[in-house]
Amino acid sequence: MPQPRTKARTAAFTAIAAVTLLGLAELAGRAALAVRGVDFAPRWALQHAVLALKESLSGGADGIRFEKPLAMEDPVTGYRCIPGVHRLAMVSGGRRREFTVTIGEDGYRITGRRTGGGRPLLVLHGCSFTWGYLLNDEETFAWKLQERLPEYEVRNLAQNGFGTAHAYLQARATQPPPAAAIVVYAAFHKPRNSPSADWMKQMVAAGEAFRSRRISYPWVRLEHGAPVVELRPMSFGATREGNASNPALEEQSTLALMRAIRAHYTSTGTRFGVAAFTGIAGDRVMEQLAADGVPVLDLSLGSPDYLPDQYKMPPWDRFHPGPEAALIYADRLSRFIREKM
Repeated sequence: MPQPRTKARTAAFTAIAAVTLLGLAELAGRAALAVRGVDFAPRWALQHAVLALKESLSGGADGIRFEKPLAMEDPVTGYRCIPGVHRLAMVSGGRRREFTVTIGEDGYRITGRRTGGGRPLLVLHGCSFTWGYLLNDEETFAWKLQERLPEYEVRNLAQNGFGTAHAYLQARATQPPPAAAIVVYAAFHKPRNSPSADWMKQMVAAGEAFRSRRISYPWVRLEHGAPVVELRPMSFGATREGNASNPALEEQSTLALMRAIRAHYTSTGTRFGVAAFTGIAGDRVMEQLAADGVPVLDLSLGSPDYLPDQYKMPPWDRFHPGPEAALIYADRLSRFIREKM
């Protein structure tokens, strides 16, 4: 008979799909940026992520709780969420935060009860910040944005662990083309867009959680300055020798992906903009996009910390934006879309 610890570990790997392990990978990625001297990433993020992951896999008192698996493989982006209603809970220090995640038939989180109706489509590309980690459906900023822009059908294409390469793949696959599209970017996406072995080692755990060899991640290379993106198994980048972290390449890849997304959307008549959680000043990708004439929006809520503590959700989470931040994001984005796009 399996030992309780083994059963707990197995259950954790089965249930913890996109939300926890990919969310923790995001934290580790931001911590790696901190080691390189990027101010906005707390230097203790990696230690916190490792401890949280250990608690989740060991069946400790604290951690994320699922009723059923959340994610599955996807032929376009490598993975997406499983359609249906998912009830989750985060437990920390004996305190429990429950939240509900509703995934539509397309594998993405819903943004309201009303759908279709011939309204122009507005898509949001992004990571767990946009997906709404630890937030109920109606608390996410995508939901709030839909409330503020009833003339659009807002579609939230974000997933936990996504980067700009995922947005590139989604843009090329979305049919019919949307009326407007926004890449909701953060500087900590850059290591996902090369991707480096450092980042992919964090993602391998997520691949194991899916328990499928078909789970993959976009691999980006540049040919004559243009991005070429293909899906490869999670383990490929983590085990490939010589694939060390390369900040210059990560930045080049991210900018090339952004320009390719813009070019694609321009060719389809889609209005395009970029919003940055981590701000514009000092980020060469954002500064260059602005110089290119791309409409850009600063979503940072403070300086030098782009997300001050009052906008987070302690004790459950000290990295992702909470409901208050989501309201501010929705207000800024709605004005940006109406005035700049």
